[in-house]
Formats: sequence, C-alpha cells, structure tokens
Amino acid sequence: MGSNTTIVGLGNNAVIKGINLTVSSPVTNVIIRNITFQDAIDCYPVWSPTDINSNNPFYRQANSSFPGNFNSAFDNVSILGAKNWWVDHCTFTDTPDTDDTEPIFFNRPYQWHDGELDITNASDLGTVSWTILSNHGKTDLIGGSDGATGDTGHLRTTFHHDIWLNAEERQPRVRYGQVDLYNNFYSINHPLGNGAYVYSWGAGVQSHIYAQNNAFINPNGLYSPSQILYDYGIMTQPQVCVIDARWNNPDVTVDPVALANAAIASWAPTDTVSATGVTVAQTLAAAAAAHTTPLVPSCTFWTPTFRHAAPDATEDVPALVLSGAVAAPSVTSLPDFGNVAVGQSASATVTLSNAAGAGILLINTVTATGDYSVTSNNCVSSLDAGSSCLVGVTYTPSAEGTRTGTLSFSDWAKSSPQTVNLSGSGVIAGTQQLITTAVLSKTAGGYQAVVTVKNNGTGTAQNVTLTTAALGPAGGATLPASLGNISHGGGSASVTLTFPSSAGTPGAAVVEKFTGTYTGGTFGGSFRAVLPNLPQL
Repeated sequence: MGSNTTIVGLGNNAVIKGINLTVSSPVTNVIIRNITFQDAIDCYPVWSPTDINSNNPFYRQANSSFPGNFNSAFDNVSILGAKNWWVDHCTFTDTPDTDDTEPIFFNRPYQWHDGELDITNASDLGTVSWTILSNHGKTDLIGGSDGATGDTGHLRTTFHHDIWLNAEERQPRVRYGQVDLYNNFYSINHPLGNGAYVYSWGAGVQSHIYAQNNAFINPNGLYSPSQILYDYGIMTQPQVCVIDARWNNPDVTVDPVALANAAIASWAPTDTVSATGVTVAQTLAAAAAAHTTPLVPSCTFWTPTFRHAAPDATEDVPALVLSGAVAAPSVTSLPDFGNVAVGQSASATVTLSNAAGAGILLINTVTATGDYSVTSNNCVSSLDAGSSCLVGVTYTPSAEGTRTGTLSFSDWAKSSPQTVNLSGSGVIAGTQQLITTAVLSKTAGGYQAVVTVKNNGTGTAQNVTLTTAALGPAGGATLPASLGNISHGGGSASVTLTFPSSAGTPGAAVVEKFTGTYTGGTFGGSFRAVLPNLPQL
C-alpha cells in the first residue's frame, strides 16, 4: 500500500484471502476498514531446530517442549515501518485452516501461519479498533526481535474495542513499544492441547503496556487469570500498568501482574520463563537483585494521550464490542413469601429482561442466599435485546421467624449485579398460648402503654394483631396494630399505644383491657393497674 490510501470493504462480505497485505516504510496515513483477512497460509513452513518453546505450565498445556518449531513467513497484515495507520472494523481469521487443525510432525504443529496482524520495524502511531482477531496462534506481534533497538521510541499503538476469540498467544506480545490496550474483550474457550490458550499480553524487552478496562471470559474454565500476562522481559523486569481487568466474574477485578508473578514463583526452578530459555531461578534471582518482581506493577512510566474518549466501563465491554451497544438488564421484584412451615417450601418466579435496542447481555451466574435457592433457570449464557428469561426461586425456611435473602444476577452490564430482595417467615405447627402484659407511663398529654404479647405455646402464633385496647374509660389508641408472627416457647412482640388523659388522674385505679386475633384464634384479657405520675427530675 502507498501513502494516503484507504481500503474499505464494500458490504458485509469483503474478503482478502490467502494474501499477505504489507504496509511498509515510509508509508504514512493508511486506513484499512471493513475487510475480512482470511488464511494467509504458507504451504512450506520452515523447520527451525533452535526455536524452542518455553517449558512451563502455561506452554505445556498447549504443546510439548520438544526442541524445534515450524515457522511460517506470512502474516495476514504486516505493518513494517508505517506511520499514522488505522485498522478498523476488520476481521482476521484462519477459517477453515485454523491452527488447531494443523498436522503434527516431529511432535510439533506444522505451523502454516505467522501473525494475523504484526507491527514491526519502528512502525508508529497506529490504532486497531472494533476488530475481531480469532482462532489463531501467534496473533499480534509488536516489535520483531529483542535486538531491534531501533524500535525504541516507536511502536506506539492503541488497541481498543477489539475481540480476541480463541487466540493462543500474542494479544499482543510487545517489545519496546508503548501499547495502550483498553476496552478489549478476550473470549477464551478452546480445549487443551494444540492451539490451547497460553497467555494474552506478552511483556517483552523495554515494553510499556498500559491496559485498562479489559474483559476476559473463559466459559470452559480450563484456564486461569494468572495467564493474562506473560514475562518475556529476559530478566529486565518490564513495567506493566493494569487498571480494572475482570476474568469471568464481571463483579470482581483481578490483578494480572500479581498473579503472573505468583505463577512464576510457583514453577519449578528449572522451568523456563521465555522462549530464550531463561529459567525461573534466573528470573527470580534477577528480580531479587533489582529489589523488585519479575513483572513490575506501575502506571507512572507512561500515560496514554491518544484516546478519543474516556474508556467504557469494563462490565459493558463484551456487549459493546459484540453488538455496538451496552446491555440494559432489569429484574422484577418478588412479594413476601409469607408464612411457610419450617422444612416445607414455596416457590415463585423472577423475570430478567434486556431492553429493546440494547446490546447483548452475557450472563455469568444466578445465585440466591439464605433459605432461598435457584431451582429452575433459563437465564443462561446470554440474553438478546428485547428478550427476557425466567428464574424459579424456592423458599425453604430452616428456622422459625423472619427469613431474608437475596437473588443476584451477575452479568456483563455496568449495573451488575442486579438483585432482588427475598423475604418470608418460618413457622412451626403446634398450639398457641398468648399472654398480654402492659407497662404504663405518664406523658404530657395522657398515658402510654407498652403492650407485650408473649407466646408460651408449642407452635408459632401467626399474623398476631391487637384489635382493641382500653385504659379505664378511655379508648383512643390507634388500632389495629400488627405484631406479625410470634415464635413459640416464649417468643414475644410489643407495640406502644397512647391514651388520652380522660383515662383518669394519676394514682387512680383503672382496668386495662386488650383483645386481638391470630391465625386460628383470639386472645385478650383485662387486669387492674394504677395510673402513674410523670417521673421526677
């Protein structure tokens, strides 16, 4: 491509297949947009006996450490020294010849692809946005070799709102460059073995990675967030800034730098950390001599200045890059489950909806706490715009009294988790024996009675309500007054009532009368009392 050139794919099926598109120095001002780059295959990969994979748990789950590798000569797109370039709304794929379909020779994959999009030779000021990079091994390389010191001060590159789908490694791998990674989505769901996930970000010699608000999902659960970041620094302790990375759980952040350092420390001393054969023991010793860790968490070395807007929330990233809009979930509330016998159950249904016109909602988990459980759930995987799904909740009280809990929907939306408050009462069958007492006090305008109803029976008194109250000749108390359920075996509940001064003068003997109801019966009684005086100061 020459300078000041834009290539735009027309329609939805513009494909460049089997070709290595090269943008070389001194080309400037290039835009590549809306094109699918497919399967730039090298039919004759070269066997390199000295190209040895790292021998550590990350690499061993993807392939063997057998000496040697096949290497291909062709990327789908190669940026070789270009300046001011932009790749936007493109797709990179090897379909149908994906790396996991390669034959095995000499115990190694017959690697007929190189990079999907590689950026080398002091290329500078480039952006990759809203692009899909899928099903590939060596996905994106920034900086061609550890010895390419001419790249210093160049390779300034931004990746934002991109998707890496089932990519093995290099998402990207960086040497020398300042690389801004924000609002990207990593979908990691490939099996172990040839083509398995190894890592996402490779921090190499003099690399400066600033990663903010990136989302990772690993549905099959075979991998760990300790694999997000890999040390290619060859004992130089690269600095990496990570702000708000999330792995599987949209409600919890992870620390890729700390996790990567912990992983390295847990490997055998003779394991190797990088493809150069540097051992774990050497890496840890070099870091200790520098009074730091193999990878250094730092956001002070560089602050991105080329962003066109503030980053989106990490929880919104999957929906944004998959559908161009954020998800907009909402949930229905549930009424109180009411009285349920201890050990018995009651059920209800909650609806999760995603608003029309919203982005796709990726659902993580649906959970309930307390005496509540999720007993049916069709809110799994994802929810399209304008759709809804149902979750069945069952309440099984484990004890008498008020029982509360929470139903939580964890999903990839900024409002996550959406919650529903759950409540109900546990009751015990048996007899009820309600006894009423009252404690009187004088107020400026009359009298106050704290009325207590105690249940000495063997079963819960349900829906207890005080219906009438009299103090001497005076009524006037605000009734009925609900006391709810009262537990068996001495449980009690109280209510405060006020009476006018017409009940009598302080010191006078009067009769208190109270009556009420509960499920299955009534209660009440009368007793003598002496009207009190105001307390002495």
